Formats: sequence, C-alpha cells, structure tokens
Amino acid sequence: MKSIDVKLSHSSLNDQNHKFDNLLAKEQGLYMTTYSKNMLDDNDDLSNSNFIELLRTEKFHNRSLEFDAIYRDLENLCFSYPLVIMNRKKIVRRLLYYLTAAHLRVAQCSVLDLIIALLKDLR
Repeated sequence: MKSIDVKLSHSSLNDQNHKFDNLLAKEQGLYMTTYSKNMLDDNDDLSNSNFIELLRTEKFHNRSLEFDAIYRDLENLCFSYPLVIMNRKKIVRRLLYYLTAAHLRVAQCSVLDLIIALLKDLR
C-alpha cells in the first residue's frame, strides 16, 4: 500500500475525466466557453454522484448494444445528483428490470455495479 503514489493516480483520474468530458462534448456537439466551464465548476457539487460517474465511465468503456440501451434509458433521469434523488424510485425499478431481462444478460455485471453506486449515493 505504501508503494502506491496517490497523487499520481489522482491526477491521472482527473486527466481521464477531462478527456472523457471532452469526448462527450464533441459527441454531443457542445463546445463550452471558458465562462460556461467556470459555471460548471461552481455547480460541481450538484453532479458529484457515484452513480452518475459510474454510468458515464461504463458508457465510455462498455460498448455493447445492451449497455448502450441501458445508458440511453437512464441518462434522462440522472443529469445531476438532485435529479438522481428525485428519480430514485424510477431508477431502482429500471435497474431491477435490467437484472431480470433476458435480452440484457450481457450487461448484468454493469447493472450490479450501478446498483451499488446508487446505494452509496442514497446511503
């Protein structure tokens, strides 16, 4: 444990998050100005959610059609942490459905991870 350089791993995670945000912005055709980036930094605590972070990370890493369908279904419900709290019942129902749906068996491991992240957010 002592050999792990926390500062290096933390900075590399920030670099990966920055790259992911840029890829996401290019994919959606959004190019933010410096002013809008500063506004997002001010509201950063509103989107600080384990569930949102994991959903975005899985979207980037998991390119299966099944998970893409799950992501498209959930993304409207979780743009920010308050929105996750407000839509928690819908999100839980959908996640439980994904666990039992036969056509989404490939993405079940990712769904379990999403459930754990949501539990951490809701405490």
